[in-house]
Amino acid sequence: MVIFIVVTVIACFGGLHIADGKWGEVSTWTDKGFESLVTLILAVIGAELFNMGSWQRVYAAESVGALRKGCALGGGLIFLTMFLFGLCGML
Repeated sequence: MVIFIVVTVIACFGGLHIADGKWGEVSTWTDKGFESLVTLILAVIGAELFNMGSWQRVYAAESVGALRKGCALGGGLIFLTMFLFGLCGML
């Protein structure tokens, strides 16, 4: 995972220059973008709530503390990965 993140960051920021006018064109807020955001969030949440593999991990946790640690670590790694994908998608 670390190697993937390092390669992604190097690919995104290595010698990249974006003109101010171009950055302004792609960073505007539109209704279509908001609709896509809501649709994507609802689709992912809906799919993951019915994923039995995730619920098996919840019930198989050694303790409540281990469950919370795993949830926090997994959520943090997913957030970082999605943040990098979103940032690379904007660039």
